[in-house]
Amino acid sequence: GIPGAIRLSPVGWIAPGWPGAWVDRPRLAWGGGGSPPVLVEAVDPRLVWDALGVSDFLVVLASGSPQRREILGRLGIEFEVRVSGAEELVHGDPAEIVVANALLKAESVAGGMRSGRVSGDPRGPEAAAAQGGPGAAAGNSGGDEPTRAELVIGCDTDVVLEDHIIGKPEDEIRAREYMAQLSGREHRVLSGLAILGPGEGQVRTGMAESRVRFRELDTPAIDRYLASGEWRGRAGGYAIQGRGSALVAGVDGDIANVIGLPVGLLLDLAPELDD
Repeated sequence: GIPGAIRLSPVGWIAPGWPGAWVDRPRLAWGGGGSPPVLVEAVDPRLVWDALGVSDFLVVLASGSPQRREILGRLGIEFEVRVSGAEELVHGDPAEIVVANALLKAESVAGGMRSGRVSGDPRGPEAAAAQGGPGAAAGNSGGDEPTRAELVIGCDTDVVLEDHIIGKPEDEIRAREYMAQLSGREHRVLSGLAILGPGEGQVRTGMAESRVRFRELDTPAIDRYLASGEWRGRAGGYAIQGRGSALVAGVDGDIANVIGLPVGLLLDLAPELDD
């Protein structure tokens, strides 16, 4: 056999240095040298990276969300933040939309210039390191660090009620409407994840779903929540990790998904992050 290669039964091998490898669960897709993709059973992507000689990579979060930064940092992962400027899709099947938007976000920052915003601290790497925050690490101050492979994480989260996406309310009037619609009902929270790299051309995507049941909300309860201002910039107009927890009767599924980053799915798609 080929030293360090992985058998792609029944038709071929992945050999070190070959271009065009990418992994998606539950199957491995491989195309090299312009040949058509080959589909085989799922392979631990770490085996592919070993074969391709990818041993060190930079983790990039394609999001300015403080919630996502905090969740990723609490996993003990050192990472860099690059805020995506991608224009998001808004029409279509919600489950497809969140995955497509996650991929757009990841692609928009892949290979981009380093932002100096490490581990979600907007003040920069020095402040993050001084604070000793989750995942804090020093940035590339010299600018002469060799180019590293990158693992880019894109995520998009939407609140869905009766197959309709409820976005971020633009004002308090719309936030009140959302509270009234969600009151006493169950809705879905969908998150799409897209992982690019660290192997060249490697793309992994997935979608997580949680179900959230709201309490029956009377007018005073809605008034109190809206007065807090927490609804601003939140999908569905609430934040379950804050005062919005008082609005919720129960959650089925990953609560981290409701907050904004589905940890279980992330580690399933990118098990190297848990090493």
